[in-house]
Amino acid sequence: MILALIINRFDYVCGDSSTTTTFNNNVNDIAQDRILFGDRIEIIDMECGADIDYREQPAGHMWDTLHPFETGYEKMADAWFIGLQAILTVITANFSADPVSGIVPLTSGFTDHSFGNIDTWEWDFGDDSPLSFEQYPTHTYENPGLYTVSLTVTGTDGSDTETKTDHISVITAPCEGDFDNDSDVDGSDLFVFASDFGRTNCSSAPSCEGDFDSDGDVDGSDLAVFIANFVRTDCLLVFETRVLASSNDAEESASGFTSLTSGYLELVDAGTNQTVGIRFNSVDVPQGATIVNAYVQFKVDETSSETTLLMIEGEDIDNAAPFASSSGNISSRAKTLTNVSWSSAPWTTVGEAGPDQRTPN
Repeated sequence: MILALIINRFDYVCGDSSTTTTFNNNVNDIAQDRILFGDRIEIIDMECGADIDYREQPAGHMWDTLHPFETGYEKMADAWFIGLQAILTVITANFSADPVSGIVPLTSGFTDHSFGNIDTWEWDFGDDSPLSFEQYPTHTYENPGLYTVSLTVTGTDGSDTETKTDHISVITAPCEGDFDNDSDVDGSDLFVFASDFGRTNCSSAPSCEGDFDSDGDVDGSDLAVFIANFVRTDCLLVFETRVLASSNDAEESASGFTSLTSGYLELVDAGTNQTVGIRFNSVDVPQGATIVNAYVQFKVDETSSETTLLMIEGEDIDNAAPFASSSGNISSRAKTLTNVSWSSAPWTTVGEAGPDQRTPN
């Protein structure tokens, strides 16, 4: 973005304490804040820096109070060109990865979104593997963990590095057979599997915990899976909970009206875009545990043919209060400094609850 500091009267004297100068100072402060957050903004000082005399010609460079004379246009064009040249020559590194989480071994593709006249790309995938010098590399992570990825781009106008901390999350394959969810497959789990072995009526209550292939019985194929997992001690603990009360999800309209009684959630177009809040109560995660993957799973109630871009934020509080019908009850809550963008594919099948209806990690 190119942002020009302006004046609004022909007899302007550069540097006086006028309303225009105050306005420009405020705009400049806002722009500097956005630059610190990574926005590409080049500020052009048409107020004092373009050497324009805002009096009417022949004394100055203006045809009238609004339009510059020929000499004024030339000075404005020079200032704009300098700003545009600065934008085009600055090298800025940026990239994305897909997927950013999954089970080991995880193969991710990396897309370069850098800007500028770039000659070389240098990727560090964070796992002590050799650097890659491709523009659009793929990389396979062979071990579980969180990985920081860096891209350094270089050209005739310099270089820049973008680093994304803990950008890739790789987890071990789930343990099939850890029935008591205690992170290992041991004798207690063997007892459960043995109790199910030989059953052919898994569709009837009680369900079969050992029917790993979901074919309705617990047979030799399931035994092979259990044996492959037996004595594993690296199983991930899995915690799952649902929204259980109307005060644990809510919709807030653009005007601030908050509803707790809808039978489903609109993400997020309900005539106008709204803010949706979801609260999960009694999330029993052990203190000190490392969370390697977390997501919210939705189920389709109504179909849609459009891709939706959502911003997911957390409430910055240890114990979130239930939602209430007061105005602005969702948007007024303190937000976390970090957020996650979710570009959701169209939901075309009612009742579907798969990867397309699952938020990013």
